Amino acid sequence: IRSLHRILKPGALLVFREGFPDPDRLSVDDLRELVEADDFEFCDATGNRWHDIVRFRRLPLP
Repeated sequence: IRSLHRILKPGALLVFREGFPDPDRLSVDDLRELVEADDFEFCDATGNRWHDIVRFRRLPLP
């Protein structure tokens, strides 16, 4: 995630698509915990029991 923060411009979107039956699928809460720790803000999440699409926006450097 740190590498993505470095290459994305402030305001850029980082989008994850997590799908079933991927054994490494992360929940929305797990993604939020992982990604928000590196200066991305949660935008929204959509999906159903088969897949999730989770969007984050890169924050500017402090």
